[in-house]
Amino acid sequence: MADVAAAAPTAQDLNSGAKPVDEAHRIDEARLDAWLIGNVAGYRGPLQVLQFKGGQSNPT
Repeated sequence: MADVAAAAPTAQDLNSGAKPVDEAHRIDEARLDAWLIGNVAGYRGPLQVLQFKGGQSNPT
C-alpha cells in the first residue's frame, strides 16, 4: 500500500465551524451557567462555550 500524505487543511477547514475559546476571549463559564439557571426558564445545561474559527460571529 502506498504512503499517502495527509492533505494540508484548506481555508474552508481553517475558518468553518467552532473551536475552544481563545484565552484572550474567555469568559467565566460557571458564572454564566449560574445566571442562566436563575434567569432562563427551562435552561438545564450543560453549557458549552465555543468560538467561531474564522471570526465570523455575525456575517451579515
